[in-house]
Amino acid sequence: MSISNVLVVCTANVRRSPIAAAVLSGTAPWLTVRSAGLHAQIGHRADPHAVDLLAERGIDLSAHRAQQLNRLLCAQADLIFVMESAQKAELEHRYSVLKGRVFRLAHHHGADIVDSHAAGRTALAPLLDSIEAAVERWSAPLARLAGAPRRRESRAGEGVREEGAQARTISIRREMAV
Repeated sequence: MSISNVLVVCTANVRRSPIAAAVLSGTAPWLTVRSAGLHAQIGHRADPHAVDLLAERGIDLSAHRAQQLNRLLCAQADLIFVMESAQKAELEHRYSVLKGRVFRLAHHHGADIVDSHAAGRTALAPLLDSIEAAVERWSAPLARLAGAPRRRESRAGEGVREEGAQARTISIRREMAV
């Protein structure tokens, strides 16, 4: 089982999820990382202060445009990160097939990454710090999950890739124990 597509979800898709997706892309460049919002401000740019803070770290967020979470984005994702427990519950309620593939980004810290919605760099700096710490904690499990897919032999002797929701869920849950 190999993880190659990750979706990061928050509410509006203008602060937390685009920041987390950008940081995750820089940490795990072998992954395709997208972001979306449960209640997105469709077409809006990322928060300008977030763009500035990430630019200081060499990450360009200027092209980001908010998009609404949809069935296709979920189907393409091997793993989905959310910011809060309530978002996890809402996402799994909307798309029950995702159970076992949705995790809080700060799962390893036992916390939600809450957006205070306060304006300015001062409010975003701790949010960015929390996101970076959570992404760092996921880096080793993601590297292991991104390994080559298992293969089994078909009747004709050709390699057949084992995948699907159940295989993905089992592998992800194993990594969560780490």
